[in-house]
Amino acid sequence: MTLLALSVVGLSTFALSGCTPGSSVAAPGASPSVTDTPAPSPALVTDPAQAFDGDCSGVLTNDDVSAALDVGMVIAARTSPATPMDAAVAAVGGMPCDWAQDDSAAAATLSAVLLPEAFSSEFESTEPACYASSDESSTDPQAIRAACSFNLTASGFWLSGVVYPPAGSTEAAARSAITRLAERFSANTAAAAAFTPSAALDAAWPDDVDCAALGASAPVAAALPGWNAAKGNRPGERPEGYLRAEAAAGATTCLWSPPADGAGELAAFETQWLPGGAWAQDGLAPGTELTIDGVQRAVLVGTGADALAQVFDGPNWLEISYYGTSDPAPESYAPVAAALIQALNAAALG
Repeated sequence: MTLLALSVVGLSTFALSGCTPGSSVAAPGASPSVTDTPAPSPALVTDPAQAFDGDCSGVLTNDDVSAALDVGMVIAARTSPATPMDAAVAAVGGMPCDWAQDDSAAAATLSAVLLPEAFSSEFESTEPACYASSDESSTDPQAIRAACSFNLTASGFWLSGVVYPPAGSTEAAARSAITRLAERFSANTAAAAAFTPSAALDAAWPDDVDCAALGASAPVAAALPGWNAAKGNRPGERPEGYLRAEAAAGATTCLWSPPADGAGELAAFETQWLPGGAWAQDGLAPGTELTIDGVQRAVLVGTGADALAQVFDGPNWLEISYYGTSDPAPESYAPVAAALIQALNAAALG
């Protein structure tokens, strides 16, 4: 949760056979106990500092966006980050900001991410990239809408975004909207206070974890022999700021697949984690506390195929989600969570 790379050794070059003090990995199939009493929480981790105190209206007001798009626009209500990847922007001091004309398929929309300007290095062009996109508001399957992605920098801040003007608008209208947004963004940021992001946390996991190396580490290979781990994909049409924030924060998604000839108890699953992300736990939906050997806190949120294991250790956050399984048993999370926590902590200890 810092603009600088954490000074720890990544999993791709570090031998992951060690254990964290006082921890152990549950054997495959070991069952966690489900309790009604909340397990001890990780050490207190305060929310990261956010530019504009996390208030998108300081960057662009509803009136600013409405004037740019020539239609009434309203900012979307802010919600707590639902996943580690969602929390990555806030972890490095930025914020996602979205506006919409209404909730219809034909609505004009602006999706944007604000970050410190240091993140904006190396984007290819300051010119908007405009393209034709499918018009979901039309009954004609061939109908298209104009859309543009853009990057704006001013007074130490970077705003990346994707804008859809009202249905029926031309590409010229989208470009004109970006020009107007740039004027208001420049004026608003000029009056903003200088921003200093939060420092890195001790015991935060490294920000350069390789999924395959994690799967090959001693703890994980013992719990998941023969499994394959690969980096997950992210949605394509998103402001560039999401990707930069995820990389800087060390937020990582891995997809886990069982051996081709395996028919074990575990189904394929996905993991996400955020170094230093334990601050987000208070905003998560309530769930059932699980006690897993070697893990500080684990909460099962949701039921059936929507169940997520939210796991916290020190300042860090790990999420485990199964798919292709209608009702994963709580005990199926134990060996996976314990092994991953041990491996990630071993890397953080360097």
